[in-house]
Amino acid sequence: MKQVHKFGGASIASAEQLIQTASIIEQLPQREQCTVIVSARGKTTNALEEILHLYLQRDSLALTKLEELKRDHLHWMQSIFSGGVPSELDDTINNLFVEIEWAIEDEPRDDYGFEYDQIVSMGELISSAVLSGYLRARGVPHALVDARDWLKTDNRYRNARILWPETMQAASQFLRADHLIISQGFIGCTSENFTTTLGREGSDYTAAIAAKCLEASGVTVWKDVPGIMTADPKQNPDASFISHLNYREAIELAYYGAKVIHPKTLHPLIETKIPLTVRSFVQPELSGTTIDATEATPPESVIQKEGQFLVSLRKNTLGFVDDAMLTQVLTELQELGLESRMLHQSAVTLSIVMNDPGPQKEHLLNRLRKTYRVTYNENLELITIRHGGSETLAKWSEKPGVLLEQATRDTFQILLKPTPSRE
Repeated sequence: MKQVHKFGGASIASAEQLIQTASIIEQLPQREQCTVIVSARGKTTNALEEILHLYLQRDSLALTKLEELKRDHLHWMQSIFSGGVPSELDDTINNLFVEIEWAIEDEPRDDYGFEYDQIVSMGELISSAVLSGYLRARGVPHALVDARDWLKTDNRYRNARILWPETMQAASQFLRADHLIISQGFIGCTSENFTTTLGREGSDYTAAIAAKCLEASGVTVWKDVPGIMTADPKQNPDASFISHLNYREAIELAYYGAKVIHPKTLHPLIETKIPLTVRSFVQPELSGTTIDATEATPPESVIQKEGQFLVSLRKNTLGFVDDAMLTQVLTELQELGLESRMLHQSAVTLSIVMNDPGPQKEHLLNRLRKTYRVTYNENLELITIRHGGSETLAKWSEKPGVLLEQATRDTFQILLKPTPSRE
């Protein structure tokens, strides 16, 4: 049976980590039946985003930052290949950086999403080429398959939707060989052969798509943590390990911002009942967390999301919030590739919490100000508690600076304000 394994950016961030990842891949049971999906290395995506933003501002510093990123990757490669980087791989990586250089020397289009996908997607192409080159040097038979050959999408840049019939057909051609396959996460391709991306942290989603196409027996996502925890241990030292979750609870945790799994990842797996396991590449001997259709008592979980953005809207006439207003505002968010994390509605005010919109902020505010009175807050923290006991709920309810509070049967959310409101 086919198996899909996904390795994130942390698993190849340093030479030692990439070598450890290659060792795990080499020792996979029935390796010839495995497809490996790999993310961009470490903080490469962030660096490419910075280069993109400088380029869009026509700042010459973009080329300087690109050269810094290239030097960093070349140093990384030299550390991996103690006997010298193979010339073919060296040429491949240099050519990929030249492609980025050419892109940022052109006049930018008005379409931010398009420019984002053409530039930021290069991180995965670079990392997969290096991992493939190292496996080849170790004598591990495999094929490096460009994800854009098999993952077909629409042209909704930065958050592309999968064209399932086309993807299923292409995957049957490119992913069904009886040997190890290495491919990229996060990226796809339109019918016009333009690169698209699936949203930040979309590599997990890519692994799930591949698993559905292959009718795989399982997906393993390799992380730098032992599995899923009841909270982020960096923020909460009392966090405990969760050995098993059912699909529904895992989706809820992912939606509210748990860092381990991308929110869209589980949907393709649920349809085909493919289990997902989260394991540690640092401690591969551990069994990790399994997510499947088996019912289980959900644990109390706390999810803390910093860098949140709150926008509150009122009609200029102080009219009621109605379905038409909701539809129009959510459509504005969708068109800018933004997603709400919390909605709160009073008689005359609609409040929406989302991740920091970054360079899209002014576009969003300008659009909304055409119709509504707009107030916003930045750098907020959204706390989501699932299945919280009275002691936990009381602890968070007493925090200062509460902007919003919302509760359902299973979920309690509170938005905290460390900065003043601005108009």
